[in-house]
This record gives sequence, structure tokens and C-alpha cells, in this order.
Amino acid sequence: MLAGEKIAEVSSDPRGCTSIARSYEIAKENKTYTFWDTCGMNEGEGGCVPAQRAADNLVNLLKGMSVNLIIYFARGNRFLNEIQVNLYLFARIRRACGAKVPIALVVTGLEQERVMDEWWTRHQRDIKRLNLSFEGHACVTTIKGKDNIYEDEYQESTDKVWKLVDTHFSTSV
Repeated sequence: MLAGEKIAEVSSDPRGCTSIARSYEIAKENKTYTFWDTCGMNEGEGGCVPAQRAADNLVNLLKGMSVNLIIYFARGNRFLNEIQVNLYLFARIRRACGAKVPIALVVTGLEQERVMDEWWTRHQRDIKRLNLSFEGHACVTTIKGKDNIYEDEYQESTDKVWKLVDTHFSTSV
């Protein structure tokens, strides 16, 4: 999505396709960003990588590098269930990064919404009730759909995520 072409493996299967963390360099406006694709946390023990090991791998990865921004991607229709399982992970991430690295939320799978940002309006109270805080958020679709039916929403979504990166990317870490 951010690269403007397919560079990372993606799958619509319930079992994830990322088994090890991998970095991708993406250039935009005379800057080069390094993005890391990591194992999903919500696959359960039967997934590509068991949830506990995926969490441990992420925390260990964060400890070994300078991180400027963490973007947590979650499907809108599963967000509340996923996030409740991952509350402990957010605490570990904050500790591993010294609580100074911004964490942004990107809610995906919203192509059926009349206005994608309305998802946030409907669910922000639930997020606050769970004592979660994100330095920024974007409500998006990550698919163009069959016959590119969601092309406009996809482009809008790409712009939103880049804006999130540009706004919250910390160079002081």
C-alpha cells in the first residue's frame, strides 16, 4: 500500500503469512523509511506463529533497534476482541521502547463503511474504556476490491496512512 506496489506478502486466509519479521525500505519525497512487517498477534496457537512467540519476537526486535513509530494494524470488525487479547502486549511494547515511541492505530477492512472515519466515532469510547491511547489513528481499506471497485477509498486510505507517518514519525528517538 505505502510502496505503491506489492512488496510484502499478503493473504486473506485466517492463518497469517508473515512468519518472521522483515524490513522494507520505501522512499517518499526524498526520504527513505524502513518499515517492518511482523508476525500477527491474533492468530492463536494454530496460526503461522503462536501468539506468545509473535509477541516475544516483536518485543525482542524492538529492544534491538531504534524505533521511531509503531503502527498497529487491526481489522475493524475484530478490533475489540483482538485488542483485549493484546492489552498486555501494548504494555510490553511501551516498556521495551521506553514509553517514548508513538503508537498509531490503523483500522482496516472498512471498505463497506459509507464514511470510513465513522468507525472511529462509533468506537472511540470503547477504546478509552480499555485505557488505550494512540498518538494517531486512520480508518482505512487496504484493498482495491474486485475490478478496483474501492480504488478511490484505497487511494484515500494510502494518503491517510502516509499522513499518519508524516505527522507522528519521531526523529528524536
